[in-house]
Amino acid sequence: MSTKSIPDELAREIAVEQAHVDRVHEELEKAGLRADVVQAEGLARSQFGRQVEIGDAEGAGLFERDALMFHAAKRRSALDTQYEGLVFGRLDIDHAMLRASTPADVSGNGHPREASVAGSRSSGGDDREIRYIGRLGVRDDDYEPLVIDWRAPAASPFYRATPTQPMGVLRRRVLRSRGTTVIGVEDDLMVPEAPDDLVVVGDGAL
Repeated sequence: MSTKSIPDELAREIAVEQAHVDRVHEELEKAGLRADVVQAEGLARSQFGRQVEIGDAEGAGLFERDALMFHAAKRRSALDTQYEGLVFGRLDIDHAMLRASTPADVSGNGHPREASVAGSRSSGGDDREIRYIGRLGVRDDDYEPLVIDWRAPAASPFYRATPTQPMGVLRRRVLRSRGTTVIGVEDDLMVPEAPDDLVVVGDGAL
């Protein structure tokens, strides 16, 4: 197939990414509500603790409460501050290609350098995987990753993959957003020719 982008293809690809970004922000809203509930419960227990004399067991419980409140507040702060441009990248990975990697792409024990955190499977088959990269890790209710934190090992191919050492990556995509709206995508193709079901847009398609 031709990988040269056309406006209709670009619009369709932006719509695909927008649907995923919308889902991520829905999960963020739920995560924020959960953090608020933990903080509210902790504050209620704190007020109760001031009114009664507590023993060692209760003191340990209050320490646990304080730890939960701290982490809930930290999570809420992260959710609030990382909201803008949360999802900025996508990797389309072919695990069959990864398993057939050259020695330069394998670890010291002979196994492919494959991150332990997986994303969603794509329509290209069981060997294909999609990983979204962002400023904060986000999971759904089933604990499946919707966004991988850019600092996590599973995100490293986004920065390290090249056409000569693709690390199993077929396509690397950069998402450009304004607020929660995806306004553009730019692709880098890591293989000589894109699979028929993979659209590549931008200068990386040339």
